[in-house]
Amino acid sequence: MSVNDASLVIRQPNCSDHSNIIDRDPYVNTSTRFLLAGAFAATLLLTGCGNGQDTRMVTDPEISVDDLRKHVYYLASEELKGREAGSPQEAVAANYIADHFEAFGLIPAGENEYLQEFSFTRGVRQQPGRVYLESTGVRINAEEGIVRAWGISGSGRATGRLVFAGYGIQDTEGGFDEYQAVDVTGKVVMIMRGDPESDEGADDRDIIRERVRLAEDNGAAAILMTVPSHYEGTQPLLPLRYDRLAASATIPVLQLTRETARILMQYAAFDLDYMESEIIRSGEPVSVETDMPVRVVVDLATERRIARNVIGLVEGTGDPERYIVVGAHYDHLGFGEHASLYNGTEPRIHPGSDDNASGTAGLLELAHYFAENSPHYSLLFIAFSAEEMGLLGSEYFMGNPVVPIDDILAMINMDMIGRLTDGQLAIFGTGSSDIWNELIGGIHIEGIEVRMSASGTGNSDHTSFYLREIPVLHYFTGTHAQYHRPDDLPDLINYEGLASVVNHVAQVIDGINRYEPGDIIFTGTARAPVMGMPGAVTLGLVPDYSYEGDGFRISGVAPGRPGDLAGIRAGDILIAFNNARIADIYDYMRLMREFHPGDKVAVTVMRENEEILLTVVFEP
Repeated sequence: MSVNDASLVIRQPNCSDHSNIIDRDPYVNTSTRFLLAGAFAATLLLTGCGNGQDTRMVTDPEISVDDLRKHVYYLASEELKGREAGSPQEAVAANYIADHFEAFGLIPAGENEYLQEFSFTRGVRQQPGRVYLESTGVRINAEEGIVRAWGISGSGRATGRLVFAGYGIQDTEGGFDEYQAVDVTGKVVMIMRGDPESDEGADDRDIIRERVRLAEDNGAAAILMTVPSHYEGTQPLLPLRYDRLAASATIPVLQLTRETARILMQYAAFDLDYMESEIIRSGEPVSVETDMPVRVVVDLATERRIARNVIGLVEGTGDPERYIVVGAHYDHLGFGEHASLYNGTEPRIHPGSDDNASGTAGLLELAHYFAENSPHYSLLFIAFSAEEMGLLGSEYFMGNPVVPIDDILAMINMDMIGRLTDGQLAIFGTGSSDIWNELIGGIHIEGIEVRMSASGTGNSDHTSFYLREIPVLHYFTGTHAQYHRPDDLPDLINYEGLASVVNHVAQVIDGINRYEPGDIIFTGTARAPVMGMPGAVTLGLVPDYSYEGDGFRISGVAPGRPGDLAGIRAGDILIAFNNARIADIYDYMRLMREFHPGDKVAVTVMRENEEILLTVVFEP
């Protein structure tokens, strides 16, 4: 990392102690720290910190509209480039939060001062010169831009005769099986995305994943994938995108442009356009085996990154060994490579003003307020990272808690609290403890109308606590058209409304401190949202989105549902239904679609490295 790059990390110093910013930054190696110290001194002179405090560190201990606006505008600034977990800009944001915690007087509660670091797989990349297609003496490298590995391709090399298998469909019940007339064992199979009728589904990764798995199950040594002639999409080669929930294929999977696929079939003495037109005209498979050998090489490298939670403690004055966790995730989508709803072709910064600079700003305001207004119980303020990757930060914290989990009384989560409209504030999790309805019902903030929901789970960090049977609340002001898009901008935040929401949270925290620990009891919500399809059978399971191994690991089981009644536990890894392998969450969902109410199914799970056979009966 150059000194110029590293200086971004030290742009927002707490002028009471400048050295800690360099020390905390994981992107700065030891050899550059001495250089940075000199650069830091110059930075202090330029910012005026040598004679006074950085103005961004000056905030009011009372909950303030101006402070909330200041935090949101900084966190959502172009400088922070969307705060993607594991990026240098996320490190800048983490230091910004940590420096404010320090300035407020919070006790460092991370594993490295205020920081709790964890690693995760961010993606995969093609190894230079080691992703290519070769046939008839011609080699096409990925660098030429006309071939590209598929995101869940296996790494490896395969040589075999080329087989064309149409769209890779195997519908034996419907009488359309493109593998029936060909033997693809040990061969390189070319398939087209989509289906004969239209290109609908040609960009659907779930459908493509199933077609890849079918070719693999039929014995293919490698897969070549292209688009149909009627493709009208914008991505003839899909981006190389890592999916932590999907098990990688065991064979190489390479994408080709349509023209490359056409030329390859011509070398094999077949006309791709004609064969496709015959499939469409006849409604029958047109699959062929050729005599032409093809070599496919795919070598993918995994990209690991370090992210960090930021944790500060306000010690309680009455019962400091009991804790209330106040949390908000501060990461967002960076340039939108993951989970973006933006349809543009050029990468753009996703500033994440509402999601979740608003909640992070609220977290900072509450930390400052309670640092000056000591509570009865201790307050643990946590800014989580990698929430957008699947609650990775909160899951890591629950697996590596800095205080005993049994001593956490409750968790309050703020995620997207900046768009209060017509005073409508949603608070989820009110069914997770009997105290919530009474406590929230007694709080009245002008301009706020609370809508309570019992469910204690959802796609945010409170779920990680709920699944460990900790009472939770999730504050939310609603979704909007800018969600997960580049135009979630700071000037769209309702700052007066944000201040009202944060004041409501403060009153709830004050209220919890008036209850005895024995009164704050977890009560599960019997019909919490769990994985399933509308109208389909469900087991009542909550996936573990941080899991990257084989199988489908469970982080929670809804009480009284078929999974619970069958004996499935949190932490179990489902590996088979009726001897059909479950490699990942997508296998699980595909197999679940085959079951009906009243069915009795054998489920194999891995529990502490032991295979256990259970029987589940789906609700009639």
